[in-house]
Amino acid sequence: MQRILRIALTLSLGASLSVGCVTTLDKLEPGSSLEVGVECKMRSFGPQVPVPIKFWVDITNKSGRTVSLERLRIELQATPVKVPEWTVLKQSWTYRNAPETHLADGKRLTVPIVPERADERAKTGSEFPLELLPEGKYSIVAIVNGKHVSTPCQLQIERPDIRRPVVRTPSTETTGNR
Repeated sequence: MQRILRIALTLSLGASLSVGCVTTLDKLEPGSSLEVGVECKMRSFGPQVPVPIKFWVDITNKSGRTVSLERLRIELQATPVKVPEWTVLKQSWTYRNAPETHLADGKRLTVPIVPERADERAKTGSEFPLELLPEGKYSIVAIVNGKHVSTPCQLQIERPDIRRPVVRTPSTETTGNR
């Protein structure tokens, strides 16, 4: 009986210690505790592209502890490559996971983000309206819980709808020499 009691006490002590090792994302220091990366399935995007744009945000736990993901917040920011200190577009998404959702040390979580496009009939706006940006090359950065910043992903914005058409006009001068 004492042996069973010792085993139960050891197991309950071990379980309570493992729960105590879980930390939240907000308590992690920025830097090397979380590695964040962002990728896009497209290299160029425009207003007439029929498929939705999709981003993948990779979060790798390098903190040495298990991290709770119950208050995960991901923000995407678009900045022009020529002016990197100017953020022209940003949008954040909050994921309300169950408190039991954890990311163990050394493990990676990939979160797909498909921003909703504007719906003309329902009069709704776009979540991350890349189609409104001027033509050019942009860096897309993911920020996890306001602290952990990813390496940038390059995205070319194409705007054929605002380009002036090139019209070839016949020459009115005739010289007779060829």
